[in-house]
Amino acid sequence: MEKTNEDIYINSVDDFLNKIYSFIDIHNKKQDNTYFYRGHSYKKWELKPSVFRDNTLDKEQSLYYQSSSLLSEEFSSDMTTFDKLVKMQHYFLPTRLLDVTYNPLVALYFACCDNDDLDGCVLVFEVKTNKIKNYDSDCVTLLSNLAKCKKNDNLWELLHQVKQERFFEDEYLDEKNLDDYFFVNPKRNNDRIKAQNGAFIIVGGIKIEEEKTTNNSNDKNDLKNKLIEKTDSPSFPKEKTKFYIDCGKKKDILKELDVLGINKGNLYCDLSFRVKEISKTLK
Repeated sequence: MEKTNEDIYINSVDDFLNKIYSFIDIHNKKQDNTYFYRGHSYKKWELKPSVFRDNTLDKEQSLYYQSSSLLSEEFSSDMTTFDKLVKMQHYFLPTRLLDVTYNPLVALYFACCDNDDLDGCVLVFEVKTNKIKNYDSDCVTLLSNLAKCKKNDNLWELLHQVKQERFFEDEYLDEKNLDDYFFVNPKRNNDRIKAQNGAFIIVGGIKIEEEKTTNNSNDKNDLKNKLIEKTDSPSFPKEKTKFYIDCGKKKDILKELDVLGINKGNLYCDLSFRVKEISKTLK
């Protein structure tokens, strides 16, 4: 594989952990940052949520409501739109979420578990406290409910959706948040999230356009005059660093991770996955 002198390659789990410890020791002397990790089994993969790929954004609202309808029993215990997006992500449906983890070894597993003939990488995100939100925060609720909106809906419609699940005053709205991203601590009610020490990045990617009206409502604060423009080039976090894995090292690293209990069976520990794995052994 093509490499540059600036690429930091790792050779083993021990080598990886030493490089992680060294990196954090250098960059987090004030201990005011939190670190998240994500593994890519191909180092050139683009860091972008699935709904922003392959012209899927225009279908976001339809995907959300079809999923809610067809998977109604699965969604019955999900109280918020964010809960439903997490469930959609669980079933590999397109959303504005990206999986990350607090555990660097989990990210290392995902960097090695596929694409045996391609180099992988682990992305490291250094995140300030103000960019980390809980699952029930105003910002997360706002960005989650974009999934219920059509491409040319207005801000009034978005806030109407938000107010169906929580109290929200119009003056709470900071339009800059709609084109922002946040790292989100989800509910720990999902075996897979717990096993992977998982979290999410939620992305807005919204521009606001003033609608030209011919009626008497020319008030710039009128939310019905402000149109939502969904863009497929959203603001997104830049990783602080990357650690690369040579494809020839992947199998050895997976064996080392297995000794530590970081393996497919433990990371995908929900019942549906385990039943599938049992079925494979019977064939």
